[in-house]
Amino acid sequence: MSLVGLPIVTQNGSRQSCQLPYAPKVDIKFKSDAVMFEFANQGKQGIVYQTYNYLAHNEPQQDKFLAPENSPYDMTMPRQYSVASKGANKLEPTVSDKWTFGDHRDFDLMTFGPNGFIRRVKGLTSEYREMPIVSIDHKESRAGHATPHLSIKIENHSKQTQVITITDNIYGKDPVEFKIKAGKVEHIAYKACKHCWYDLSITADNCEYFSLQAAGRIEMNHKHNFKAVTDPEMGNFSCDNELNSLIS
Repeated sequence: MSLVGLPIVTQNGSRQSCQLPYAPKVDIKFKSDAVMFEFANQGKQGIVYQTYNYLAHNEPQQDKFLAPENSPYDMTMPRQYSVASKGANKLEPTVSDKWTFGDHRDFDLMTFGPNGFIRRVKGLTSEYREMPIVSIDHKESRAGHATPHLSIKIENHSKQTQVITITDNIYGKDPVEFKIKAGKVEHIAYKACKHCWYDLSITADNCEYFSLQAAGRIEMNHKHNFKAVTDPEMGNFSCDNELNSLIS
């Protein structure tokens, strides 16, 4: 039987979703000519990350699978990183990598993980002293309550006060600003939406080119897996009453 010509049926809205055993974490730091990654795994299941260089197509010789020997350019194909589960060995499992670009070079690197996990960082290597160092952890609860949130640590290594803006890209939360003095660290408990999904961008007022996008879902330790739901915005979902009925 041929399916050609048959209408495509789509469904809007969020659906019940199993709780998943993932707790991905990616930390990013900067040097004068490179971007440093540390891929971690705080969950019970192994994770495979993929990182893409979104500016590769604009670079000379970047149409090849590997850059020529002694070239200042990096690999063009996505890099894959497999990180064992937290209980796989006595040490905290991490995998590190370095993407080299050169001085005064812009970069746009996007990392994908399980279940919608994204870390996308943009910047200019010449701004490496001003770019904030951001570390994000998934937290299931806060102060003993089952309130999912992101534990965000922001380090200001510049010589001036930075205004950091956290912008919700999809879920309707208002932007928030934090002033961080030179050499200081800010710890932020950023509450996720009720459905545990998040998609936010972090920028700094003194870094024209820097931005960090973070997206994903915080896995809650529900007694019944059906209390989790699929991404409501991916399903064009906007009815709070229906969402409440799914997770109440």
